[in-house]
Amino acid sequence: MPKVCLDAGHYGKYNRSNVFPSYYESDMTWKLQNSLKKELEAYNIRVITTRDNKDVDLPLHERGMKSQGCDLFISLHSNACNTESVDRAVVVTYQDVDWTDIDDVSKTLAEKLGECIKDTMVLSGYQVYQKKSDNDRDGNGKLDDEYYGVLYGARRVGTPGLIVEHGFHTNLKCARWLSADGNLEELAKAEAKVIAEFFGLKKNEEWYADAQRWAVENGIADGTRPNEPATRAEVWTMLQRLAIKKEK
Repeated sequence: MPKVCLDAGHYGKYNRSNVFPSYYESDMTWKLQNSLKKELEAYNIRVITTRDNKDVDLPLHERGMKSQGCDLFISLHSNACNTESVDRAVVVTYQDVDWTDIDDVSKTLAEKLGECIKDTMVLSGYQVYQKKSDNDRDGNGKLDDEYYGVLYGARRVGTPGLIVEHGFHTNLKCARWLSADGNLEELAKAEAKVIAEFFGLKKNEEWYADAQRWAVENGIADGTRPNEPATRAEVWTMLQRLAIKKEK
């Protein structure tokens, strides 16, 4: 069973949109993290998060290192720039390294998620890139460390990792779209599907799924409220529909 570590970028009330003032990146990423966790768990993927409290912060590298023992680390964000028209998705991956394949795993999934976010949010495109630190962060005498703290931490513990920027909150259309809870749920479903397919998983079906489909396809029931009691009137109606179907 794959294990994924989700990181809601920023904490408290952080990174307010200058074009849509009710939007805060920290609010969006917390909601998206929780929705994505739920959707991934529906595929039998184990999910942990870097923080249990939206208002508590952790050092960046510590958040990345929380992914130790996981198969994937994803830090969720929205981007910002000085040009309002920019609206693309951006996915940051590890730089190329030759001592492990976690960089290759990250790049492969980055392309899939970038395409997914572009299509779901109807953005102009997506970008996948890497950034190397100018400092020798791990003291090994080489300039081969990740620039972004969360990726630096995740790479140190050997976890394939990504920073996923869901458009730019300096773009009015993006900020509005990301402010709607329904849109975030749609985004979580789409991203979870991509991640699950990457691991070769399909969503669990309830034990009654085949019967439910049969009842809907044959006009016996509408397929809704599968875990709620049926009234006598509903039972009578379904029995009548079944009897009529048998007579045909």
